[in-house]
Amino acid sequence: MDVEAASPTVEELISQLRSSFFSLEFQHVAKTLIEREEQMNDKYLKLKTKAQQEKDLLISENLKLNDELKKKQNEIDAIRKLNDEYERKFRVYEKRCLDFDHKVLNLEKLAKESVCFRSSSVSLENKEQKDCAAESNRETLFCEKKDSKKKTEPKLKEIIHIDDDDDDDHK
Repeated sequence: MDVEAASPTVEELISQLRSSFFSLEFQHVAKTLIEREEQMNDKYLKLKTKAQQEKDLLISENLKLNDELKKKQNEIDAIRKLNDEYERKFRVYEKRCLDFDHKVLNLEKLAKESVCFRSSSVSLENKEQKDCAAESNRETLFCEKKDSKKKTEPKLKEIIHIDDDDDDDHK
């Protein structure tokens, strides 16, 4: 039994009914069946068209969203590269800063030793030797950085007054 035999068309059904009904009733039933078949075909075509339009719209939206996703992913990748580069630069600058701090401390220590050595080798007056000894015994200042204390000495021993009056130059 094939598919067409299992589901006969409207015309086949009408021909079967023709033999069992009167001709007026038959025409009325046949007309009603044909109208219903046309309505069903119209509904089917409309639904099929609407479904295709919705499918096309969803596919279009999906493509747009995929494009946006790719753009955002590219932006994220670019930001990650920049972030990695900035982190690398930060580590380099941080190391330079620590090296610089270490060099400054060494130079301050060397300067202090040089001042003490110079004053003792030249055998300056007793007062200068006492100043050097007092300086080395002086309480050091502390600068806290990263939970460590670094000893620093005051940079200036005396205050130098600068006369910036322009009146002296014109006389």
